[in-house]
Amino acid sequence: MHFSSLTLLTLLSALTAAKPGKVVLYDTAGCTGKELWTGEVDHDPISPSNDEINAARSFKYEGYFSLLVAKNHLLNDHTCGYCSNYHEDHSGGGCQDINTGWPLNEGRIVPETNDPSDIPCRNYLINCPFPVPPGNGLEDQGE
Repeated sequence: MHFSSLTLLTLLSALTAAKPGKVVLYDTAGCTGKELWTGEVDHDPISPSNDEINAARSFKYEGYFSLLVAKNHLLNDHTCGYCSNYHEDHSGGGCQDINTGWPLNEGRIVPETNDPSDIPCRNYLINCPFPVPPGNGLEDQGE
């Protein structure tokens, strides 16, 4: 495979500009109301308490992250994920209402990479609405 110096420079610039993820949980929709918890990728603690995740109705985000939200245990059939990885996606930040369709009792923010097997970006999008631009590799991978 041949990379031009311009292509390589562009790739390196994009990786250099990657911003570590940050998520702030709020107790009302629209990222208003009381801030319940702030999590930053690569900083402890990265898991909100059960009370904080149960009370959360929206979150503000920036950078590259995965927020796993589960009913009982992480990565079961009631796990969903909101994520922003190294594709052309939501890494610029924004606000998202949490709408899983079941009571929450676990949440965790984890780092994202550009690996095609990223969880939950590729496995759980159908469970939590989080619109992504078409063609960026984050579309629902289910059948």
